[in-house]
Amino acid sequence: GLLRHLSDMNALNAEEIINKNPIKIEGDTTVYELLQVVKKCSFPVSYLPVVEKSGKTLGIVNFVNLIKGEL
Repeated sequence: GLLRHLSDMNALNAEEIINKNPIKIEGDTTVYELLQVVKKCSFPVSYLPVVEKSGKTLGIVNFVNLIKGEL
């Protein structure tokens, strides 16, 4: 969405940039499992939503904090 509207950012609407199927993990996912999910991605992942089984958001994994061991 952003790339299509570089010449006119005012023409951009939120629906064009929202990822309706984000990669996410559940709250009980281990670090090893998390890394396996990220490894399968064909693009870089900096943040990963953490959700309950029902889909309710619990938080987010920031890879800087993961690497520092702050999780």
